[in-house]
Parts: sequence; structure tokens; C-alpha cells
Amino acid sequence: GGNVSNNTIRPYFKMVNNSGSEVALPQLTVRYWITPENFTGVINGWIDYARMNSSKITMQYVPASPVRQGGLGYMQYSFTPAAGNLLAAANTGIIQTRFSNSDWSILDERDDYSRLATSDYIANSKMTVYRNGVLVWGTEPAVAAPVLIVKALTQNKSAGNNTISTT
Repeated sequence: GGNVSNNTIRPYFKMVNNSGSEVALPQLTVRYWITPENFTGVINGWIDYARMNSSKITMQYVPASPVRQGGLGYMQYSFTPAAGNLLAAANTGIIQTRFSNSDWSILDERDDYSRLATSDYIANSKMTVYRNGVLVWGTEPAVAAPVLIVKALTQNKSAGNNTISTT
């Protein structure tokens, strides 16, 4: 919900363990896929609140390779060893985050793959979860078709006024 075109994206989420056994949180990473407009090369991120303590979670923007539809990159959330284990049938509690371009330029969330227009905590299969690097939840965005851009550059090499000579 909220304003989808401003200088800050605010993913709020919690993770639920439906595996039947406890899981070491440091084995998990979460990806929130975005297409950052006005990309400056750096996206800064902050954990504003986490029931488990914000110091147990890190954020890093990663450019996608290959590029995905609605996901030129993703904000990756990781858990420190101090995060411990997530018990079976338990959840992490609310994790409130935000991120922005380093120069605070506008981001438009309407083309972001992971955006879900709701203020409720519901399953979002467009946020992906990995355990030891292997996808265990969600669906990654499709690989984007390559775009070929060709430019023709010319230079006038004629010193006279009566001929045209282009290189």
C-alpha cells in the first residue's frame, strides 16, 4: 500500500517456519526484487525495527545476473549467527525495513516484482527465500529478454566546402 513513487521503499515482513523442524536463521537469505529508477550505483538500507533485534539482520543491494523482469536487482536480507534458530511453527516477528538510492532520488515501486499492494501480513511468493543458497520459498522473476542497442557514430572528415566525407 501507500505511496508507490517516492524516495524510499519500505518492505515490512516476517518469516514463518512451516518446515516441521527448527531452522538456523543464518542459513537463510531473503530477496526483495526491485527495478530501481534513477539508480546511482548504491542503494542504502536500514532495519528500522525487528522483534528479534535489528542488529541480527543485515541488508545489501545486489544487481541481478541475469537481469530479471521486474528485478534488475534485489535487496538481500541475511541473518547473523546471533539470530539463532527459528523454531518449527514459529515466526521471526515483524521486520520493518527501508531502502533508497544514495542520493534520495525517486523510486517507483509499480514495476518492482516483489511489491505486494497490501498492508496485511500475507504470503508473498514474489519475495524469495534461500537456504544455503538454494531456493526454498517463492518464485524468482523470469529472466528478461536481452535488449540489443546499436548506435552509429559519424565524423565529418572533409576540410573543403564542396565535398561530403563521413567516417
